[in-house]
Amino acid sequence: MNELEVELNCFQRVREYTDIEPEEHLQAKSSVVPASWPSSGRVEFHNVTARYQADGPDVLHNVSFVANAGERIGLVGRTGSGKSTLGLSLLRFVNLASGQITIDGVDIATILLNRLRTSVTLIPQEPVLFSGDVHSNLDPFGAPAKPSSPPPWPPAPPSTFRTMPIPPNPPAPLTLNTPVAANGENFSQGQRQVLSLARAMCRRSKVVLLDEATASVDHETDMHMQRVLREMFPDCTIIAIAHRLRTIMDYDRVLVMADGEIVENDTPANLVKKEGVFWDMLRNTGEYDELVQMIETKPSAS
Repeated sequence: MNELEVELNCFQRVREYTDIEPEEHLQAKSSVVPASWPSSGRVEFHNVTARYQADGPDVLHNVSFVANAGERIGLVGRTGSGKSTLGLSLLRFVNLASGQITIDGVDIATILLNRLRTSVTLIPQEPVLFSGDVHSNLDPFGAPAKPSSPPPWPPAPPSTFRTMPIPPNPPAPLTLNTPVAANGENFSQGQRQVLSLARAMCRRSKVVLLDEATASVDHETDMHMQRVLREMFPDCTIIAIAHRLRTIMDYDRVLVMADGEIVENDTPANLVKKEGVFWDMLRNTGEYDELVQMIETKPSAS
């Protein structure tokens, strides 16, 4: 009886999937962009107002900002401020009521979803891993090179990545052939985050979106991941939705959001001098002096 129930559940899921309306038809009109797009990674929001449902309330209100090519932008704000919605809008997961979002001058609303979402790398808080091995998970939808072929990063990667922490007493060294269970169940949450970062390194997109990507890792691993982002993505535009303020203290700019609007937009140092919303958020962490010190000793990308 249990086997029959499992088979019926599988059938029901298949039926549900076949009834799902496609987000977009392949024949839909779209702009033809070159294979190299985006080549620089300049992201612009022009008076963007967005909502999750066509008849729902607005969750972003006239948001405008520019992320220049190669710039690192931190998005901060209290829960419900709209920072995650802003990130989702870059991948067209929310509906724009008005305004425009462009990448390298191209309106993303005119680009096929598959083309857009394969051109912007997302490192989420809850990475999705597939049954297979580490190698297949680095490029799950492409045609991964053979394990013996050169990796997509320099032959001698920075010591930062080589020394990234691994779990205590692992059953075997982590290699490209290390098995990965369905949903990555044999990996800790922190390991999944690290693998998601390695996946982004393989893709080499010009635009990288992090959605609280280090929220589930310890402080040491967080520091390593931030150093990898600096060293391995020097020419990429990074937009990071931050749970921990310390992760964006050395970023080029910080956007502070509240009630679906950008209320502050400046360098971390200038925002501290203004003693506004960001300054108040720093004081509430209980780590104010340490965080300000991080601004003053901002490391340079190597």
